[in-house]
Amino acid sequence: MATCIYVSLNIWIRDGKSDVQDVLEVLDELDSEFDELASGDSDDGWLDDNYDVDSDNESSPDKPREDLSPYRYFKRFVNDDMFANLAMETNNYAHQKLGISLQTTAEKLETVTGMYFSMGLVKMPVVGGYWKTDTRYTPVADMMSRNRFQKITLYFHITNNLLATDAEKENRAWKLRPWLRDLNANFAKLSPGQNQCVDEIMMTFKRRSLLKQYLPKKPKKLGFKLWARCAATGFLHAFDIYQGRCTGMGTDTDLPGHADCMRTGGNVVLKLCSSLPEKHNFKIFADNFISDFQMIHELRKKGFFYTGTININRVHDRSKPKRN
Repeated sequence: MATCIYVSLNIWIRDGKSDVQDVLEVLDELDSEFDELASGDSDDGWLDDNYDVDSDNESSPDKPREDLSPYRYFKRFVNDDMFANLAMETNNYAHQKLGISLQTTAEKLETVTGMYFSMGLVKMPVVGGYWKTDTRYTPVADMMSRNRFQKITLYFHITNNLLATDAEKENRAWKLRPWLRDLNANFAKLSPGQNQCVDEIMMTFKRRSLLKQYLPKKPKKLGFKLWARCAATGFLHAFDIYQGRCTGMGTDTDLPGHADCMRTGGNVVLKLCSSLPEKHNFKIFADNFISDFQMIHELRKKGFFYTGTININRVHDRSKPKRN
């Protein structure tokens, strides 16, 4: 209602209306439009049955509707099918290398994943320390023997190397692609909030990898760089791995969008926002590294709004400001 009053007063001043009755008529008209919008009967606004206005209260759309345990919440996004595929490919890879199957199952790989989470809480210099007598850590050591854990993690695999095509291998993250695709699909099931931010995320990683980046100005200088779209609550709705300046997010990513129509930053925004329903007045926020007028034009055609800083050299048809 406060928004309706604010808009009404602006219309009143703009149109030169000074009669109180005119103002009340405008308020009644806008109240009717707002009620129609909130009921989901209109196709022109933000609210409908699946997408609610982002807010800080408990009913925010990018928060779970029901109270979930940490395990159930985790399984909403890393589901049984993902673990089943992981078990199949891990057994296949071990058979290709050893000639025998590990006979591991989705349940065992869930256990291994939980052990990794526990290791992240209590860190040791070497993995074997969790099973040693003097440093034994029960939440890890009681779940699985050390030899079994090391053998499973040695042959951890997501994609069948023998079935991957040359075109698929052009993507530097091709061995992770099935899980990246499934994670994005599961994140997209949760209704996003109205305010969405696109930015980069650094994940610390110091071992060898073609995907590793060094950004000296970042708090986390060495690791994997991710492009991500998050809600105001911090929930991650879509992401992909940065693969280098020449590739951007690549044309073979599982996030649809415009691959080659503009510079990398604008391309990233369009790809990450491609899973948002159009004409729902989403508000996209980003910094000057990403901002691009052509990208903003594409977002407007989808019915999205954009807020962000922009470098002066990307302002089309405008001369640079003179310096004294």
